[in-house]
Amino acid sequence: MTPSAEQKDKPEPRVEPPPMNSDQTVAPDMPQSDLILNKLEEVLRNNQDTSKLEQETGMSREQMEQFVTKFKKPPKNTPGPGRELKVNPGKDRTFRPDPSCPS
Repeated sequence: MTPSAEQKDKPEPRVEPPPMNSDQTVAPDMPQSDLILNKLEEVLRNNQDTSKLEQETGMSREQMEQFVTKFKKPPKNTPGPGRELKVNPGKDRTFRPDPSCPS
């Protein structure tokens, strides 16, 4: 059975992945890369033996510390206070192009 011309023109519906829940993953609200970074940071912070990890990754302890520091996300800042902008409706301001600026 061949599909009709109408069916060929329609794109196939996009399949959405199922939402992550606790049945499928240990930490549903955190990406896997963050979990690995957190675990590596915890190992380094607690001064645990990293000789096996160094052997498997080919990185020294200092390189692992730099790796964690490089990929750790900075803390989110709180937004500043709001401000009001004064606008004069009906009054257009035209800007002259700067002749010294290359186009």
